[in-house]
Amino acid sequence: MEVDALSAALAGSKLADYDVLRKIGGKDVTPGGMAATATMHGVCSYVYTVRSRRAAAAGAGELALKVMLNLLGEQTGDLREQFESEYALLRDVRRLPRHQNIVCCLHVFDDLATGDRLPGYDFDPQDVAERTTFVVMPLCDRGDLKAEMKRTFRAGEFFPEPRLRKLMAQLLGAVLHLKAHRIVHRDIKADNIMLQSGGEEGEERLVLIDFGQCLDCALFELSGFRMPLPVQMPRGGAPGFLAPEVVTPRPGPRTVIDYEKNDDWAVGMLLYSLLAGPAATNPFSSGDDPRRFADADYQPLDLGAGGGYSEGLAEVARGLLRVNPAERMDAAVRTYIYI
Repeated sequence: MEVDALSAALAGSKLADYDVLRKIGGKDVTPGGMAATATMHGVCSYVYTVRSRRAAAAGAGELALKVMLNLLGEQTGDLREQFESEYALLRDVRRLPRHQNIVCCLHVFDDLATGDRLPGYDFDPQDVAERTTFVVMPLCDRGDLKAEMKRTFRAGEFFPEPRLRKLMAQLLGAVLHLKAHRIVHRDIKADNIMLQSGGEEGEERLVLIDFGQCLDCALFELSGFRMPLPVQMPRGGAPGFLAPEVVTPRPGPRTVIDYEKNDDWAVGMLLYSLLAGPAATNPFSSGDDPRRFADADYQPLDLGAGGGYSEGLAEVARGLLRVNPAERMDAAVRTYIYI
């Protein structure tokens, strides 16, 4: 079914209108208690494969259902406000027109989440509220890139270069689309990249997900991609994938963070890991501290010891990981990668 038709078929549905088939993902939580979440910040979720009884009659297959964990004590106010950054942007095609490499949100609803309705969902109601937000999305049937990397590297293998080029070109295309609408994802990493069979020919498609950390510069009327940092505040998702110019500034009345090439840096980090394979380390010999990163400490990829990749891909990884954003390549390099 087309996205608009599927969204229309799902409109008004609640959890009882879905057959929950199996749990396929979850973040930062352990059923039966909150011991594993003592140091957790932000929104977490469980993901299930479901089938909509309403849409099945029109030919729709399995879908993904994301159940937001409404953590008592951390989340306050209206549920729609709590989880706005997770789905509202994806629902508003005026703010972000649809793109084939960016997840789309088909339906959102509030309902009760309990263990008798959801397999493996077993939380103390004193810690996790039963009423929460559910987000319905297309199902990415090949899983996430992190799991695919683990499977590949454990087998002592590398991604074939044609496949790697296509995936990276698609990811950079998603970044270009976000930039065109002044949006920064701020959490690009292998966990947040899904793989999907595409079309009748089974062409693999990359899908960027999880917009819980995104920054909509137009919505907040920022100048370009520059965000004031008067006090300490969250700067994005996984620190290891945030650009140095995002991580290093100290809060102050005149401090501004420039996010323009942050997502490009994250793609560079991911590409470097894919090219390096099982032996991947931090690209900089100075360690994991972005404050110490210097171009002179960049560790060139040993292509001869890896998947036999071309020098061109190594040059792209190097260009995306320039410490000075003024010298850094940007997502427009996708036209060079996809040949």
